[in-house]
Amino acid sequence: MRVFVIFIVIFISLNLNAQPLRTDTFEFLDYNSVIKDLNRNGQDCRYYKRLDYESLLFLDKSALKTLLKVNPNFLIEKCIDTTRVFKIQTNQTYREFNVESNSLIDFFNNKPILSKTLDQIIEDKNRNVDNTIYIKNDQIAILTIWGESWTETYKVVFVDRKVRFTILHQIIE
Repeated sequence: MRVFVIFIVIFISLNLNAQPLRTDTFEFLDYNSVIKDLNRNGQDCRYYKRLDYESLLFLDKSALKTLLKVNPNFLIEKCIDTTRVFKIQTNQTYREFNVESNSLIDFFNNKPILSKTLDQIIEDKNRNVDNTIYIKNDQIAILTIWGESWTETYKVVFVDRKVRFTILHQIIE
């Protein structure tokens, strides 16, 4: 009985310290499918109305050609600062973690592993993870996370059961 009570106390304490991601499921938008659909259907593309131009550009800068063809004014309309997107950073700070996942999508869908990883990167435990994740070849993704007064965008790379988080953009109010 005493062992059972100790087990319950430990279990409850672990659950109280675990931070929810505040998302039910992720929607993975495959870069190649989005670009293909944009090239074929232009503004009638099924992704167009909810397109995150910056995420596509952060994922692959060559998307600029397609995006300009579909909407030549998108940079002005969406207030996108291309110097930030195209800036070559030689001293980018990143955090790398070994993970028990077979792919980047598996990593994102494994909420306990994702939450534990984010705990090591972000101090704010009241964070929210954007449900839409732009992904390319199940190896590179753009992830946006926000809190009450901040937003951060990360490039997440998956290689050899390791994930590397590189911060691309940060807004603090």
